[in-house]
Amino acid sequence: MEGKLVVLEGPDGTGKTTQAKLLAEFLESKGFKVHMTKEPTNNSVGRAVRRNVRIETKIDDPLLDALLFTADRRSHLIEEIEPKLNEGFIVICDRYYHSTLAYQHTQGLDLEWLVGLNSFARRPDITLVFDLDAELLYKRLFSSFSRIMKDKSKDHWMHKFETREFLKRVRENYKKLQKRLSNENIFFIDASAKPPSIHKEVRKIVSKNLKI
Repeated sequence: MEGKLVVLEGPDGTGKTTQAKLLAEFLESKGFKVHMTKEPTNNSVGRAVRRNVRIETKIDDPLLDALLFTADRRSHLIEEIEPKLNEGFIVICDRYYHSTLAYQHTQGLDLEWLVGLNSFARRPDITLVFDLDAELLYKRLFSSFSRIMKDKSKDHWMHKFETREFLKRVRENYKKLQKRLSNENIFFIDASAKPPSIHKEVRKIVSKNLKI
């Protein structure tokens, strides 16, 4: 089987990372070679991205965000994704260019410009967008991080993309992508369901579209 690229998208707190792991286990049980990866990466550009999205960053510039995320993606494709696909792996990627389109468009950048900026990127075979009401999502994020960092104020640990209003607009912009990228296999999944139910839906979509 030739390599396939499966992308899991959506804001932090939707459970996509958990679902990526469950999907990898399912595909491996079927005998496929699976490689899990994510964006931002852990390479030098990815680390710069991570520093830049912290809420205490000194430079809050949407253009810089878009260029950093996209530079990291270019490196990711060259160093990791394409080689694994060429070796016949199913690559499961936690975030891809859809995040840049949704988030940086929410920051005010032109969607068509962002699409053009990422035109070099390989199209995924399947993109799963985990969708959740912004208010519920914010509560999940607050609960999760407050357990980890009880001694720090939320403004210290929150990403600049994790305010209620921003998350509402990101959700709307993810929905825009299904129409704008109509030539892609994009599926929305209700992330408010229980993890086993979500995994069942993910398996169904992936099995049908990869014909496995």
